[in-house]
Amino acid sequence: MKTKIVLFTCMVMLGFVACTPKESNKAEPYTPKTLLFKVQYLQNKNGWYVTDNANKPAPINAKRTDTIQWMAIGSDVTFQFPDSLGAYFTDLDPAYSGDDYYLNVTTGKPLKLKVSDTAAIGKLVYAVLVKDSVAFAEGSSPPVIIISKN
Repeated sequence: MKTKIVLFTCMVMLGFVACTPKESNKAEPYTPKTLLFKVQYLQNKNGWYVTDNANKPAPINAKRTDTIQWMAIGSDVTFQFPDSLGAYFTDLDPAYSGDDYYLNVTTGKPLKLKVSDTAAIGKLVYAVLVKDSVAFAEGSSPPVIIISKN
């Protein structure tokens, strides 16, 4: 009888352990971010640069579905891309003039581009022409967006 009670108790305990939810190894779903950058003249570098919020030239590290926002400060600019914008970005704002390869941006007005969930992984080199100076802005020389998976 004692053996039956011990066996029954062990079976009940095993049942509780087996029914306890296990910790999931699944990653949390990615929450897209808005990445803020500026196109501005840096006195200490004597030139135009694409900068982060700390006013430092830096590459843009974006994940698919992130939104990249640039603000032109001090001059109108033209963004130029090597491929059609639709190959990398979605939700294009129809208020910007340009075509599939470039966008004109007025100083003080942000340009927001959402990275497509099908954008190619890797480096996307682009150019920013500063209209007042007729010069190209540098970034991480040249400006680059590094696209990675979520």
